[in-house]
Amino acid sequence: MNKDLNQFKIDEALLSFKKANYKNAINILEKLNEKNSNYIICWYLGHAYFRIYDYITATVYIRKCIKLKEPDELNLNFLAEILFQSNKYEEAIKTFKNVLNINPKNINSLLNLGKIYSHLGRFKDSENYYIKVLQIETNNFSALYELIKINKKKLTKAVI
Repeated sequence: MNKDLNQFKIDEALLSFKKANYKNAINILEKLNEKNSNYIICWYLGHAYFRIYDYITATVYIRKCIKLKEPDELNLNFLAEILFQSNKYEEAIKTFKNVLNINPKNINSLLNLGKIYSHLGRFKDSENYYIKVLQIETNNFSALYELIKINKKKLTKAVI
Protein backbone atom coordinates (compact mmCIF):
# COMPACT_ATOMS: atom_id res chain seq x y z
CA MET A 1 0.00 0.00 0.00
CA ASN A 2 2.78 2.45 0.93
CA LYS A 3 4.55 1.68 -2.37
CA ASP A 4 1.36 2.49 -4.29
CA LEU A 5 0.97 5.77 -2.40
CA ASN A 6 4.57 6.73 -3.19
CA GLN A 7 4.06 5.93 -6.86
CA PHE A 8 0.84 7.99 -6.86
CA LYS A 9 2.76 10.93 -5.34
CA ILE A 10 5.59 10.56 -7.86
CA ASP A 11 3.06 10.53 -10.71
CA GLU A 12 1.37 13.61 -9.24
CA ALA A 13 4.73 15.42 -9.02
CA LEU A 14 5.67 14.48 -12.59
CA LEU A 15 2.32 15.73 -13.85
CA SER A 16 2.93 19.05 -12.09
CA PHE A 17 6.42 19.16 -13.60
CA LYS A 18 5.07 18.53 -17.11
CA LYS A 19 2.52 21.32 -16.60
CA ALA A 20 5.38 23.65 -15.57
CA ASN A 21 4.00 23.87 -12.04
CA TYR A 22 7.49 23.45 -10.66
CA LYS A 23 6.79 24.71 -7.14
CA ASN A 24 4.06 22.10 -6.63
CA ALA A 25 6.32 19.40 -8.06
CA ILE A 26 9.08 20.50 -5.68
CA ASN A 27 6.75 20.38 -2.67
CA ILE A 28 5.67 16.83 -3.45
CA LEU A 29 9.17 15.62 -4.37
CA GLU A 30 10.79 17.16 -1.29
CA LYS A 31 8.36 15.23 0.94
CA LEU A 32 9.10 12.02 -0.95
CA ASN A 33 12.82 12.73 -0.76
CA GLU A 34 12.65 12.97 3.03
CA LYS A 35 11.22 9.43 3.19
CA ASN A 36 13.19 7.75 0.45
CA SER A 37 15.76 9.59 -1.63
CA ASN A 38 16.40 8.06 -5.03
CA TYR A 39 17.82 8.97 -8.42
CA ILE A 40 14.50 9.89 -10.11
CA ILE A 41 13.36 12.12 -7.26
CA CYS A 42 16.71 13.92 -7.14
CA TRP A 43 16.81 14.27 -10.92
CA TYR A 44 13.40 15.93 -11.07
CA LEU A 45 14.17 18.11 -8.06
CA GLY A 46 17.37 19.30 -9.76
CA HIS A 47 15.54 20.11 -12.97
CA ALA A 48 12.59 21.75 -11.20
CA TYR A 49 14.87 23.99 -9.14
CA PHE A 50 16.77 24.88 -12.31
CA ARG A 51 13.52 25.90 -14.00
CA ILE A 52 12.73 28.32 -11.16
CA TYR A 53 16.30 29.69 -11.35
CA ASP A 54 17.41 28.30 -8.00
CA TYR A 55 20.76 27.17 -9.34
CA ILE A 56 22.34 26.47 -5.96
CA THR A 57 19.68 23.94 -4.96
CA ALA A 58 19.65 22.52 -8.49
CA THR A 59 23.37 21.76 -8.26
CA VAL A 60 22.86 20.04 -4.90
CA TYR A 61 20.34 17.62 -6.38
CA ILE A 62 22.18 17.00 -9.64
CA ARG A 63 25.37 16.27 -7.68
CA LYS A 64 23.33 13.82 -5.61
CA CYS A 65 22.10 12.18 -8.84
CA ILE A 66 25.68 11.78 -9.98
CA LYS A 67 26.56 10.12 -6.65
CA LEU A 68 23.55 7.79 -6.81
CA LYS A 69 24.38 6.73 -10.35
CA GLU A 70 27.72 6.40 -12.08
CA PRO A 71 28.62 9.80 -13.58
CA ASP A 72 27.22 10.06 -17.07
CA GLU A 73 27.53 12.72 -19.71
CA LEU A 74 23.89 13.82 -19.46
CA ASN A 75 23.99 14.68 -15.73
CA LEU A 76 27.53 16.05 -15.85
CA ASN A 77 26.60 18.24 -18.81
CA PHE A 78 23.55 19.55 -16.99
CA LEU A 79 25.58 20.22 -13.85
CA ALA A 80 28.16 22.10 -15.91
CA GLU A 81 25.43 24.19 -17.55
CA ILE A 82 24.05 25.13 -14.13
CA LEU A 83 27.55 26.07 -12.97
CA PHE A 84 28.00 28.17 -16.12
CA GLN A 85 24.66 29.93 -15.46
CA SER A 86 25.85 30.54 -11.87
CA ASN A 87 29.05 32.22 -13.14
CA LYS A 88 31.19 29.44 -11.67
CA TYR A 89 33.28 29.30 -14.81
CA GLU A 90 36.29 27.32 -13.63
CA GLU A 91 34.12 24.62 -12.08
CA ALA A 92 31.95 24.55 -15.22
CA ILE A 93 35.04 24.17 -17.41
CA LYS A 94 36.28 21.28 -15.28
CA THR A 95 32.87 19.57 -15.40
CA PHE A 96 32.47 20.02 -19.18
CA LYS A 97 35.94 18.52 -19.60
CA ASN A 98 34.82 15.55 -17.46
CA VAL A 99 32.01 15.05 -19.99
CA LEU A 100 34.59 15.07 -22.78
CA ASN A 101 36.55 12.39 -20.91
CA ILE A 102 33.45 10.20 -21.24
CA ASN A 103 32.60 11.29 -24.79
CA PRO A 104 35.17 13.45 -26.63
CA LYS A 105 32.57 14.23 -29.32
CA ASN A 106 29.91 15.67 -27.02
CA ILE A 107 28.83 18.69 -29.08
CA ASN A 108 27.02 20.38 -26.21
CA SER A 109 30.13 20.36 -24.00
CA LEU A 110 32.38 21.52 -26.82
CA LEU A 111 30.04 24.42 -27.65
CA ASN A 112 29.69 25.42 -24.02
CA LEU A 113 33.44 25.37 -23.48
CA GLY A 114 33.73 27.64 -26.50
CA LYS A 115 31.15 30.00 -24.97
CA ILE A 116 32.81 30.07 -21.57
CA TYR A 117 36.27 30.74 -22.98
CA SER A 118 34.87 33.46 -25.24
CA HIS A 119 33.08 35.02 -22.27
CA LEU A 120 36.38 34.99 -20.36
CA GLY A 121 38.14 36.65 -23.31
CA ARG A 122 40.22 33.55 -24.05
CA PHE A 123 39.44 33.63 -27.75
CA LYS A 124 42.13 31.18 -28.90
CA ASP A 125 40.79 28.51 -26.53
CA SER A 126 37.27 29.35 -27.62
CA GLU A 127 38.16 29.02 -31.30
CA ASN A 128 39.79 25.63 -30.66
CA TYR A 129 36.57 24.23 -29.20
CA TYR A 130 34.42 25.60 -32.03
CA ILE A 131 36.84 24.09 -34.56
CA LYS A 132 36.50 20.72 -32.78
CA VAL A 133 32.72 21.01 -33.17
CA LEU A 134 33.11 21.71 -36.89
CA GLN A 135 35.40 18.71 -37.28
CA ILE A 136 32.54 16.57 -35.97
CA GLU A 137 29.60 18.47 -37.52
CA THR A 138 30.83 20.48 -40.50
CA ASN A 139 27.61 22.48 -40.78
CA ASN A 140 27.09 23.31 -37.11
CA PHE A 141 25.69 26.82 -37.40
CA SER A 142 26.18 27.61 -33.70
CA ALA A 143 29.92 26.99 -33.97
CA LEU A 144 30.17 28.87 -37.28
CA TYR A 145 28.26 31.84 -35.86
CA GLU A 146 30.41 31.97 -32.73
CA LEU A 147 33.61 31.85 -34.81
CA ILE A 148 32.32 34.78 -36.87
CA LYS A 149 31.61 36.73 -33.67
CA ILE A 150 35.12 36.03 -32.35
CA ASN A 151 36.71 37.12 -35.63
CA LYS A 152 34.59 40.30 -35.58
CA LYS A 153 35.86 41.09 -32.06
CA LYS A 154 39.43 40.53 -33.20
CA LEU A 155 38.96 42.82 -36.22
CA THR A 156 37.36 45.51 -34.09
CA LYS A 157 40.28 45.43 -31.65
CA ALA A 158 42.80 45.54 -34.52
CA VAL A 159 41.14 48.63 -36.04
CA ILE A 160 40.92 50.52 -32.72
